Amino acid sequence: MPIYAIDDLVPVVHPSAFVHPSAELIGDVWVGEGVYVGPCASLRGDFGRLVLEAGSNLQDHCTMHGFPGADTVVEAGGHIGHGAVLHGCRIGRDALVGMNAVVMDNAIVGEGAFVAALCFVRAGFEVPPRHLIAGVPGKVVRELTPEELAWKSAGTEHPPMPIYAIDDLVPVVHPSAFVHPSAELIGDVWVGEGVYVGPCASLRGDFGRLVLEAGSNLQDHCTMHGFPGADTVVEAGGHIGHGAVLHGCRIGRDALVGMNAVVMDNAIVGEGAFVAALCFVRAGFEVPPRHLIAGVPGKVVRELTPEELAWKSAGTATYQRLAVRCRESLQEVMPLASADFARPRLGSEVLAPLKQSREPG
Repeated sequence: MPIYAIDDLVPVVHPSAFVHPSAELIGDVWVGEGVYVGPCASLRGDFGRLVLEAGSNLQDHCTMHGFPGADTVVEAGGHIGHGAVLHGCRIGRDALVGMNAVVMDNAIVGEGAFVAALCFVRAGFEVPPRHLIAGVPGKVVRELTPEELAWKSAGTEHPPMPIYAIDDLVPVVHPSAFVHPSAELIGDVWVGEGVYVGPCASLRGDFGRLVLEAGSNLQDHCTMHGFPGADTVVEAGGHIGHGAVLHGCRIGRDALVGMNAVVMDNAIVGEGAFVAALCFVRAGFEVPPRHLIAGVPGKVVRELTPEELAWKSAGTATYQRLAVRCRESLQEVMPLASADFARPRLGSEVLAPLKQSREPG
């Protein structure tokens, strides 16, 4: 695993902890007994101390950091969901921070509290113990039920496995697909014909099956995961933007999920539908085919136009060609010390952002 000392401070990892080989630990980092640190997590103890106490977990693509002299702490049993950012804060014992949430400096998340996915907990805010906070900015919504607290405790019992096959299940990748060398595939993962999987994507098939059907793409820092027995599926031509999290859901044929969006368990994004960037699609919600959903929580806004659907198809075709380009020409190199800034640019594709494509001329 990539572990770095800085100013002679070396990360400390308990022998019973599991730190994924692609996670980054730098400097004043303390990983306690039985902790799980997932793929591509970043613990940058180059300014302040970072602490993961016993039995806590920090999942795929999470970041821990803080200002000089400030500790960032996850107390025992804390559960930090995919893509969350903790900055100079304290997460209480048995608390949960949802996917892509951000908890800022000097904030305190009380014992057993829940921070909802995509929530922004502002600096210095205190979340009461065993309460739910949600929204941007975060607001305390209500007290949690005993059933919710029991559900969280069950979810924190994770099986850390320092290998890419798990329970003898080995990922399956079609020969025509391209999976970036820094992407992580674990267990019951199926990558279909012509699929593109981008840098630092995490496909954790350690609980449920993950499927990327033919011609789909999963871009940089995306996460696919699900509960035991649940499939997470991107159907043919599905297009998953940078940083999105798919958890136990189904993304329909030719649908698009925008950057840093979160689609939760048993949700269905219909054929050709668009999920806007930063949208939260709640568990069990169904997005109608060829409609746009946006907001936190997501609400269906309108039907998509033929021009928007054509723009999406062109973008997905670009990624299908990128899979071919990467298989044929991507190679690891040493950077040049200097070069002519006027050298030829990449010119093999023509595609503009949707707003720009609508402008005349």
